[in-house]
Amino acid sequence: MEQPDARAEHEVDGDPVELVSYVPALLARRFAGRHEPLGAPESERFPAAVLFADISGFTVLTERLAGTGPSGVEALTELLNDCFGELVELVGEHGGEVVKFAGDALLALWPADEDLPAVTTQAARCGLEMQRILHASELAAGTRLSVRVGVGAGQVSAAHLGGVLGRWEFVVGGPAVTQTCGAEQLARPGDVVLSPEALDQVRDLCAGQQVPAGTGQAVALRVTGVQPPAAAAPLVSAAARQAAGAALRGY
Repeated sequence: MEQPDARAEHEVDGDPVELVSYVPALLARRFAGRHEPLGAPESERFPAAVLFADISGFTVLTERLAGTGPSGVEALTELLNDCFGELVELVGEHGGEVVKFAGDALLALWPADEDLPAVTTQAARCGLEMQRILHASELAAGTRLSVRVGVGAGQVSAAHLGGVLGRWEFVVGGPAVTQTCGAEQLARPGDVVLSPEALDQVRDLCAGQQVPAGTGQAVALRVTGVQPPAAAAPLVSAAARQAAGAALRGY
């Protein structure tokens, strides 16, 4: 029986498009070398830094543009694409990978093969750069957006669930994701807040103001500065993305 093409291409307007362009690099890394899609649910746990970014200001912008009719809805779609495009590019430049979008928010991961403090620092630096980019951008006349960013660090659980009609969903959770969402709740528009666990990883690498985190003694950190960066390596090589192609048809 002939093996499927490892690039797992499909046709768009007559041109082949590789499926690896549409899935997180984490999936490509996990399925590198596999020639068939999943046959049963799978899960894994790994240490990682996690960033949750919730954009502030879209509600007002949506109401304003929606009031102008269909052209306003089209303009809003373009603005969303432009804004998220910039944020996704920033995450990639800092060595991370966006794994989920939810409304006007995104979730990104930095798996830590060995050095959790290093990837946590990269995530914090990425959050600050998101703030800088959005503050400098006027997406529509008189409209500037900001973002509330939470950063966590610790164990992440990743699961591949579903399987009905060969379709699968990549789901992430675990302690690091929970603390990241808690840190984001402590952030004001324009803030990057590290969870207490993330702060433990980068205490000597990040500067900022401490923020009470709950009823105990734990404190989070509202970040104002991060030590100069090291070069961020891509999460997965181009060769690994290609090798994973055939296993990604279910996503």
